Amino acid sequence: MGNSESSVEEHVEQARKTGVCSLKERKLSQVPPAVLSLKSSLRTLDLSVNRLTSLPLSMGDFSLLKTLNVSHNRLTSLPDLGQLKKLETLTADDNSLSSLPDSFSQLKSLKSLHLSHNKLSTFPPHLRQLSHLQFVDLSTNQIAEIPAENVEGLALVELNLNNNSVLRVEENTLQLGGIPPSLLSSSAISLLCTSGNLFQNRELQDLPEYQLYMERYTATKRKAD
Repeated sequence: MGNSESSVEEHVEQARKTGVCSLKERKLSQVPPAVLSLKSSLRTLDLSVNRLTSLPLSMGDFSLLKTLNVSHNRLTSLPDLGQLKKLETLTADDNSLSSLPDSFSQLKSLKSLHLSHNKLSTFPPHLRQLSHLQFVDLSTNQIAEIPAENVEGLALVELNLNNNSVLRVEENTLQLGGIPPSLLSSSAISLLCTSGNLFQNRELQDLPEYQLYMERYTATKRKAD
């Protein structure tokens, strides 16, 4: 235990100089108090592959944090992170999250959100308020539907909903009516894969909103070429 604590202290001291702290695979059951002392300087924090069941309430005090990785832990909830005004990437895959805190809608700088392999049962409504959000991975959860009001105005480029309980994107049992028209017309999603479901691709193409989606797809493809 002594060597482990010493190693953590060494990483923390290094992080004071670099702004980057990685404590991946340390068998941590709680966030070390020494890490919390970095709240005014840390830009990147990696706590992945540990045994954390919760995060301290003071996680919201890391005012300069841009990247937070807490994947592969045992988290059942997230604390209030609304004060992380500079957070751009949040990775919390492989936990047991069933919902997101209401303050999530305040993460105005968030661009990339990874929440695969959790226990979310509904599409998080907070996301439509995040204008900079581009990539969201909600695969392998328990999401059964996408309410139209929850995706209205989404600015996403890519949304992954594979392997959910009822609603799936590819090779599953999604009906045409399960795709909100606003997902085609009002979002910024430029790649939507729906093959292998309970409707033909031509049926999707016949929807009046499909042309708006294709315009985004073509524009994005041209930028990539």
